[in-house]
Amino acid sequence: HLAGSLLIGGTPDWYCGFPLEVKVPYNPANHYYTVEKNEVPPIYRPQTQGHILLCGSDGGKFLSFNPRSENPKTRRVILDVVRDGKVAELESRLKHFEETFFERLRLLEIEPRL
Repeated sequence: HLAGSLLIGGTPDWYCGFPLEVKVPYNPANHYYTVEKNEVPPIYRPQTQGHILLCGSDGGKFLSFNPRSENPKTRRVILDVVRDGKVAELESRLKHFEETFFERLRLLEIEPRL
């Protein structure tokens, strides 16, 4: 869960002192982006950074696996991922969402069951 939050949470694929995000992309272009650029593809960055935030970590790992790859050296890629500058903005936006959500429930006189 997000620190101090009753609502915001997520589950990385694995947690062992840091979050690990595992992908076996249907579209091999997403895997080869990781191989060629040595970075998390843009499509997976929000999820990866979100799990770093929710786990209270400074970083995590990203694993991309392509079972169709004939080259064993590029079949699996593991990257170290550091918390980026956008995480603070994400945290602020998530907290704002939760505050707005509970305020609207109060206006509708709905008691949340948490």
